[in-house]
Amino acid sequence: MKAQEHASTGHSFINKSRLQAKRLRAAHQKRLRQSGDPRPVIDPFKPTSDPTKSTADIIGDMGDINSFENVDWTLEEWDTDMYESGFYGAIDGMSGTFTNTACTGGMANVVSSVFGMIRHVAIYIPENSMKFMISSNNFTESTNTVVAFCNFSSFTGEVSALTNYRQWENYIRLGGRVGGVFIGETWTDNYDCIMQGVEAGIGHDVGFCTSTVGKAVLDAIL
Repeated sequence: MKAQEHASTGHSFINKSRLQAKRLRAAHQKRLRQSGDPRPVIDPFKPTSDPTKSTADIIGDMGDINSFENVDWTLEEWDTDMYESGFYGAIDGMSGTFTNTACTGGMANVVSSVFGMIRHVAIYIPENSMKFMISSNNFTESTNTVVAFCNFSSFTGEVSALTNYRQWENYIRLGGRVGGVFIGETWTDNYDCIMQGVEAGIGHDVGFCTSTVGKAVLDAIL
């Protein structure tokens, strides 16, 4: 019963984060139009590849873009909503790799609980003390759900095999597979999405597109 509750609640967090990302993309599109910027807004749920953009072009863009300079990553200025949405997006993008409904919901609840504790860490305030305890209890229950329903056996088994330095030929095969991911469309489709998300504060898109690349790498490894 608890697993079903976590699955339902966790997916509601992810869906809410998706809706927020959709609204932020619309607001970003409006800002771009008002400033005369011709760049289109990327929707990671409708990926499109630019056949004229080579890997060399992508690497060149990485050297020129300054989007990260517009974001304050200091703890004092933490935008917890953006970071929380980023984790929801990462879970959303990784769904299906080694997860099921209960596992996905459990992971989303873990994220919600952690950020709940962060927001109410000033427990000397009476109302924060109670909310912190509720988040702490939810964290324990959600962690139990993740342990019970998430199957990481194939992933951990493959990682263990890769740590065997005596079989050095595994690293050659791994390098070829991972290199193929970054040469192919997976990277070119998601790089602009990640940078747009950072620039516009769309945490869900940053997490989703980053985990999509990670998922492609894992698919190549496993």
